[in-house]
Amino acid sequence: EFNELNLQLQRLTDYVSVEYNNIKEFSENASHEIKTPISVIKAKLDSLIQYENLNEEQFKLIKGCFVSLDKLKRINDGLTLLTKIENNEFIKTEEINFKQEIEEANFLFSELLSLNKINFEINGENLFLNMNKELSEILISNLFKNAIKNNYENGYIKVEIKNNYLKFSNTSNSPALDREKIFNRFY
Repeated sequence: EFNELNLQLQRLTDYVSVEYNNIKEFSENASHEIKTPISVIKAKLDSLIQYENLNEEQFKLIKGCFVSLDKLKRINDGLTLLTKIENNEFIKTEEINFKQEIEEANFLFSELLSLNKINFEINGENLFLNMNKELSEILISNLFKNAIKNNYENGYIKVEIKNNYLKFSNTSNSPALDREKIFNRFY
């Protein structure tokens, strides 16, 4: 009975492994295949918008297509990133100084902060973590974007760093995020 159970368990494990690899390959291929038509559509829209005899309504329609196309590209890029994270493709790590990364991001977002009249403040010391550089930049960028998007004019963004602790906080009219769901994908 144990041999039969072991055999069935091995078959199930093999099946799950094959299915996982199929899904991984499908995700990678689908993302790659979506990039081509996005590029083609963008090139054709770029050509179309150059026509001199476009009326205002046609121009608005083309502009709307560009907006939707950019959104589709961001969705595809996000799904590609999630696939890479799930497949542990970000194996190269280095020591990241999060205070320095946040200060650099503040410089990059300074115009947007100024435009929205949002004050930025960072307190604390250096925080060093060993992780992938690209993922750390995405993390900091997402924290800034969300803190700006969910803020209001004359609001603030405060970052506190101390003893392996990083806290982003911002003013907002929206309710606080549900702590139980905050690390769920797409929440």
